[in-house]
Amino acid sequence: MLKTIIRVSERAANLIARPSRDARPTLKRLATSLRRESARSLSILARRSADVYPVRELQIAIDNLTNTDAVVRRVCNSKEWIDAERSLSLIDIEIEHAMNLIRSGLISGSMDAGEVVLRTSNLLFTAKQKIKNEFNVITELKLSSLPALDPRRSDLSVEIEPHQLPEFASPRKLVLSSAMLMQIGQSLFPPERMIVGAARQIGNEISVKALFDVTGSANSSRVVADPDRLGRALIAMAESDTYFGLWVHSHPGSGSLSTYPSPIDTTQHADWLRDYSPNLVSAIIVRDRYIRFWGTALEAGDVVIEIEGSGIEVVSAEESVYRLAC
Repeated sequence: MLKTIIRVSERAANLIARPSRDARPTLKRLATSLRRESARSLSILARRSADVYPVRELQIAIDNLTNTDAVVRRVCNSKEWIDAERSLSLIDIEIEHAMNLIRSGLISGSMDAGEVVLRTSNLLFTAKQKIKNEFNVITELKLSSLPALDPRRSDLSVEIEPHQLPEFASPRKLVLSSAMLMQIGQSLFPPERMIVGAARQIGNEISVKALFDVTGSANSSRVVADPDRLGRALIAMAESDTYFGLWVHSHPGSGSLSTYPSPIDTTQHADWLRDYSPNLVSAIIVRDRYIRFWGTALEAGDVVIEIEGSGIEVVSAEESVYRLAC
């Protein structure tokens, strides 16, 4: 009887000492998403050949993803209580590792590797926001620049000889066929309509393999992507080993001045850079067939436009403005 009373008292004391909820369910869902992302990334690696593709960078990115998955699962499987503060601290550390890997330059030669690290970071960030919302936590915004890769983290300290580091003497080249641009010109009117393109990079060349109409709620001055259409397009890209590389929509008006992005456009571009690909190229086309390509990758010189085929007039190569013949 006395032992029973003692056990009940200890259980009651534990319940009083700890919060009524823990963050384990969210972390378990994060672990499931990380495991799914790991399987996707390994399937990409299996299709790559070291003779034609920089697989070493992709291996490093996947190794970081596996480390993150292991850390999250280890915490989930522990018998300790997992409160919001501990969960957020764990997630912040893993996000920092992912961002440091990008800043280190170790994966800069592979778009696939960059995608893996970015998707890993986005899964972590999403879990962080869910925990903050669930537990009503306010965290400090980290606005300072990212630190350099921490050599103390042995599982990411990869020694690479200088001759092994990727060298890009020229920017990546986004090759667009004039026939595809004609198709875009015929599909996006009346304004405003929206198309996204599935891209694939081989070496230093990016090509657009498919276009998806994702037009959602639209009027003469604004358009947003339909969530279901965009979701189906992204699934198709993932299953076909392509990525979200091109975003085109139409504007009202005419002339090259009407092709400048609006504040809404630049905000949307920034959101998609964060969520999908750092090398996304955006474009705006108007009724008289002027089309402007724009975005962070173009402005930084990381990507340049090359048009294949006839029927496209170069209006301004410096501003990436063209005009379709028909």
